[in-house]
Amino acid sequence: MKQMKMLLVIVSVGIMLLCSSQVFATPLFSDDFESGMSIWTGKDGNAGHGEIVQDPLQTGNSVLHFTALNSAGDIYTSKSFSSKTGHYELSFDYLGYGQGGVPDNFGGFIGYSYTYDSSQLPGNNVWLAGTLASYTDPVFGPVVHLTDGTGWNHYVIGFDAGNDIHIMIEDFRGSGGVAGDAYFDNIHLENSPVPEPATMFLLGAGLLGLVGFRKKLIKR
Repeated sequence: MKQMKMLLVIVSVGIMLLCSSQVFATPLFSDDFESGMSIWTGKDGNAGHGEIVQDPLQTGNSVLHFTALNSAGDIYTSKSFSSKTGHYELSFDYLGYGQGGVPDNFGGFIGYSYTYDSSQLPGNNVWLAGTLASYTDPVFGPVVHLTDGTGWNHYVIGFDAGNDIHIMIEDFRGSGGVAGDAYFDNIHLENSPVPEPATMFLLGAGLLGLVGFRKKLIKR
C-alpha cells in the first residue's frame, strides 16, 4: 500500500510540473487592427500595402486587407521577437471574401521573416499558411491551407524558429484572387514552452510504476 501511495505522489507531482510548464506561455505580440498600422512596416522601411478596413461581415470590427497584390512578403511587424525555447505558436483569423476570384485561392498568406540584422526587411521568408494548397515552403514544409468563402476561420499554428523573427503577411500576387479579397484579424504570437525532460521522465516513471503495481495486484 505504501508503494501505491508513493507512486501516486510521483505521478501527481509529474502532472503538476507538466501542467505548470505548459501554462506559462509568454505572449509576444497581439494585434486586432483597432489601433492603426503603426506597429507594421513594409519592405525596406516603406509602408507596404496593408490597410485597415471595416469587416465585410461584422459591423464595427476593424480588420486588415491589402490594396495591392504582392509576393515575397508585403507587411512585417516592426518589432522582432524571440523565444527561449525556439518554439512559437501563431494564431489568427482569416476571411477570403470577394467577387471574381478563384475559389480557395484568394491569396492570403502569413508567415515569418528572419534575418541576422533585424533592422533589414525582408530577410529570409518562411510561409506557414496560405490559400494556395499546393504550396510547400522550403523550411516549414506544406503550408496550412487557408479556406476561402466560408466566413471567418480561426487558425493556430505551432512552429520552431530561431530568434529575431517578424510576422509577415501578404495578398499573394500568384493567386487567383484580386487585391483586397483576403482579410486578417486577431493575430497573436506567443512563446510556446515544452516540458522539461526531467518532468517527462518523472511522469513516465510514475506511470510505468503504476502499471507494474497493477499487474502484481492482478497476479495475486
